[in-house]
Amino acid sequence: MEHTMDVKSFWMTSPSPSVYSPFDLSAVPSISPTAEPSAGIDVTIDEVYTVIVVNSFFLFFLLYLHYRLAKSLQPLYVGRNFHVSESLRVQVFDLNKFLSWMFDDWSFEEIRNKAGLDAYMFMRFLRICLVTTSVASFYGLFVLWPVYYTGNQDGEEWYVLSMQNVDDGSPRLWAGSVFMWVLTLFIIWNLKREMDHYTDLRLEFGGCVEGDMDAIHLYSVIVERLPKELQDDKALKDYFEEIFPGKVEHAGVIINYPELETVFKERQTTVEKLEKAVAIYQSTSIRPTHRIGGWQWGDIFCFEKKTQTRESTVQPLLEDNEYNVGDIVDSIQFYETKVEKLNEEVRVLQQRAKLRGNDVDLSKKSAQCWIKKTLKFLPKHQQEKPGDKDATTADDESSFLSTLEQIDSEQESLIDTSDYEKDLISAVNRRRPGQKYDYSSRWQWLFGILGKDFTYDLFKFLRKQIDEFGSESFKSSTGFVTFNSLVTTSIAVDSSCTHHEGLIINRAPEPRDIIWRNIAVDQAYSEKKKRSAVFIVAFGALLWAIPIAFIQAIATADSLSEVDGFEWLSESNNSALAKFVNGYLPVVTIMGLILLLPFVFEFIGKSYEFRKTKSGLETSVMNRMFIYLLANIFVTVTSGSLWDSLNDIIDEPSDTFEILGDSLPEVVGYFVSFVITKILLGLPSTLMRWGALSRYIWLRIVYSEESMTQRELDMIYREQVIRFGREYPNLLLVSGICFTYACIAPVVLPAGAVYFWFAFYIYKMQFLHLYSPRYESGGLMFPDICRLLLVGLVGGQITLIGYLSLREGYQPAAFVFLSIPVTLSSISELKSKGRKAKNLSLEIAAALDKNKTKIEFDDDAYKQKIMKEADIHPLPYRRENGSLEDAITTANENQD
Repeated sequence: MEHTMDVKSFWMTSPSPSVYSPFDLSAVPSISPTAEPSAGIDVTIDEVYTVIVVNSFFLFFLLYLHYRLAKSLQPLYVGRNFHVSESLRVQVFDLNKFLSWMFDDWSFEEIRNKAGLDAYMFMRFLRICLVTTSVASFYGLFVLWPVYYTGNQDGEEWYVLSMQNVDDGSPRLWAGSVFMWVLTLFIIWNLKREMDHYTDLRLEFGGCVEGDMDAIHLYSVIVERLPKELQDDKALKDYFEEIFPGKVEHAGVIINYPELETVFKERQTTVEKLEKAVAIYQSTSIRPTHRIGGWQWGDIFCFEKKTQTRESTVQPLLEDNEYNVGDIVDSIQFYETKVEKLNEEVRVLQQRAKLRGNDVDLSKKSAQCWIKKTLKFLPKHQQEKPGDKDATTADDESSFLSTLEQIDSEQESLIDTSDYEKDLISAVNRRRPGQKYDYSSRWQWLFGILGKDFTYDLFKFLRKQIDEFGSESFKSSTGFVTFNSLVTTSIAVDSSCTHHEGLIINRAPEPRDIIWRNIAVDQAYSEKKKRSAVFIVAFGALLWAIPIAFIQAIATADSLSEVDGFEWLSESNNSALAKFVNGYLPVVTIMGLILLLPFVFEFIGKSYEFRKTKSGLETSVMNRMFIYLLANIFVTVTSGSLWDSLNDIIDEPSDTFEILGDSLPEVVGYFVSFVITKILLGLPSTLMRWGALSRYIWLRIVYSEESMTQRELDMIYREQVIRFGREYPNLLLVSGICFTYACIAPVVLPAGAVYFWFAFYIYKMQFLHLYSPRYESGGLMFPDICRLLLVGLVGGQITLIGYLSLREGYQPAAFVFLSIPVTLSSISELKSKGRKAKNLSLEIAAALDKNKTKIEFDDDAYKQKIMKEADIHPLPYRRENGSLEDAITTANENQD
């Protein structure tokens, strides 16, 4: 059977998850501000029951599978103790008892001390969500359900317990309005208490060493947009010594050397290939070969046949440039020679980077020169005289000072400065646009304003950009400075060291938090990328309706039955199967689509925007995931009518609330099914660690243990880390669904409470027994996640206003409207508190400095790996002593 439909009509009318065919236009409900709500297009109670039965099977299957795997593959499922110091280890739960981890004794204090502040604040936020949905479920059950159930609209299915069962204009509508106010105040009250607690913890974090952290980050700052005069280790240190005499412990500028990074990566890849070749030889006693210029491991996989038939064609060991493409070479000899050459090349490039970075005229790299340059706007008698410096510094700066004196003499010829007041005026005049025409002819002034000055400055700017683009710079505009006191660090972060644009100073991240491959990228360039990425993400959010609407259109039994060969899915032919498809397929398909988003956003943040810290990358993923998941709520419930709704909003902006209110409350069953699926299928899946498990299974299937390298065997000890940017949005999605339907259809609230209760135990177990903190940001994401939670609450408030207006409850709607400014004010307050909590106050820093002991800093803590690591050599085929520490180090050494 063939079906034709105009493309525009399809997207304008594609339905919500339902049991009717999207190809039957007569079945598509019309959406208008005055239409009555309809419960006809929704996932029914019977279909949700089917979803519960099917997902319950998956729940017990996954929990039992986790129980079995945790016993046999402890490094993958309870391996945290392998990667943390002895003081941070916890006793593993009884692996011989099913679900014993749910009854394991624990406390928030234990998570705080053992798992770190990031994990602790995640659990505190999870607690907020659990308490909020539990309290809302309790009052929804005993207040809203009786009020709605006794209405007079004879609602069906879910809607007998919803506001739809209440008469238009009924006083009962006030129940939902008051409930939203109480819910809003309760959430704000909870968040403010948690933010005060978070502020106290941040003060403690700012002066103490957490877990396995290095104390150096507490005393260090990261400096961005360094001018060329300060792009040198000595110049940078001298500059801050001028500002903070005797307080600078160490300073260093990041090396920008892409060629070295390329060779460094090639060397690591070659070492791994050599290890693989040796493993194959040790396991088979046949030397592997490969073809030059071809897919090398394609030959090694079937090396036995090729070695026997091509043994006479194997080339002897030659120089790299003497091989021809297609030559067959001995893999072990070839890679051994290549590793030696790459080691030598790395040494040469490292030495060249050090020499080139400092092989610059000292007059251009002197901190004194930069300070003199920045102070040239001051009155002459307040500037430092050249004779005040020691002879060495004066000689080093002679070229620059002579140029500066020449400029000053030219300007003094124009303006007479005989006393302090005139001198101060001249200092200001020297920077005044058009000052040089004060004593010039009118013709010069006329040519200047007609474009002479503009053209001259334009060519000057373009020449500067070309020079910077074409110059070979071995130093980047990023540096790190370590002080010997917390007070100095706090002052440097909170104050402006120079009036010039640039030179941005922030508290340094922990060294483990840095994405080292991006650290040398210019911050101004990264900011431009971030601004363009905002438009890319926003445009993608607008297009998010297309795949969602498409899934909603085809993920029903009747829709699929229209396709040739799937007629058996029709509801009339198989009612039980149709219920399963209608209740399960759209939910699982959309959940699968959502799982792809974090990978996209991580690629954008790491490879396009060049974000420099893991915590910053996770925050950007979280914010963007929230936007898409919030759009998912509104796009899903409005379905294909989204475009109609947007058109109506553009045409009649005053009807925005009514249009959204008419669209949103119609698919309660779908979201109940969605949350239940996340409880019974989504949360147990987080226990399985599918990525680590699939990597382990892949190695075992492709290779025998004898042919695996020591590095591949060590991979089982790779750290399991939590991606906060992926996990936080899942909590926000469920909380957003609960806020959207809390007052309209409170039947969603109990499902949300169960989700957060189950999630509470799962994440608790993983923080204590599985996840290893690769870095510690001190809970920097917590203020942002609290702000996003309130943004989701505003979405629920707007939805309720629209629905109350639709039901002629104008006074209750106006009452709810007043809660929006209160919520927005709380968002601003939380943002301000979060900003203040990032840095130590001077009084706290001074108190900590008085009581601190002598701290030894590692000068190489903020040095790139490509500048620290010397020669590398392949691992032996098997370790003789079987050191577990060596295995753990190998498994995690190249993780970014």
